[in-house]
Amino acid sequence: MKKQIKLLHPCTDLKPIINKYIHDKWQQTWNSKTQNKLYQIYPTIPSYSTLSSSYQRKDQIIYNQVRIGHARLTHSYLTEHTDPPKCTNCNQLLYVKHILTEYNSYDQTQHQHCSINDIKNIFNHTPSQNILNLQL
Repeated sequence: MKKQIKLLHPCTDLKPIINKYIHDKWQQTWNSKTQNKLYQIYPTIPSYSTLSSSYQRKDQIIYNQVRIGHARLTHSYLTEHTDPPKCTNCNQLLYVKHILTEYNSYDQTQHQHCSINDIKNIFNHTPSQNILNLQL
């Protein structure tokens, strides 16, 4: 004879509880990875997608690459086997963070599309289309 278990709540009530538990565990692990590039941008793991699904897949990829600091402009040297690009203004290695927050020659383009100078807040407060328009 099989024993039947009576649940007081439907199974669907457990899904948000389980999701929250997993998200909290993931956040605990993430908090121990403070040297990670992404941690600077995402100190808190979002519980939602960072870019609307209405964008084409190509735009979603570009946006996420820029968000983690990997853009064609700054990383194409890896596949082309050339020297890393340098900032023509200050001769520093060219990084997305440098372009978005420090590089003066991009100021006009940057301020046209991104009016915030803090890398953490650029992606939180700048419309994603403006970031895609930078064409990094």
